[in-house]
Amino acid sequence: KFTCAIKEPNQIEMIECAAEKYNESDHQLNILYQNKMKMLKMNKANQLRISQRKWIAEKEANCNHYTEEESGSNGRLESFECSLQMTKERIRFLQKY
Repeated sequence: KFTCAIKEPNQIEMIECAAEKYNESDHQLNILYQNKMKMLKMNKANQLRISQRKWIAEKEANCNHYTEEESGSNGRLESFECSLQMTKERIRFLQKY
């Protein structure tokens, strides 16, 4: 497993680190979401499901465009960083929901 502990990482290592951080946050978000869904009554659970789907579409629209050609060699890194930031914000939202 990659550890993100390199003092002067090259671009590939930076991308791997960003991916690892994002994957960890995404996993945390998924667990939190599943637990919230189990606790909520049907109406609130449906509202949260709709909200979550909208959020996923927004995250993809905001972050996936970085991987396109005009973003250059930093595109993948920027995409992971964008996804990480939005996922952390969503975790905070779900914690208060």
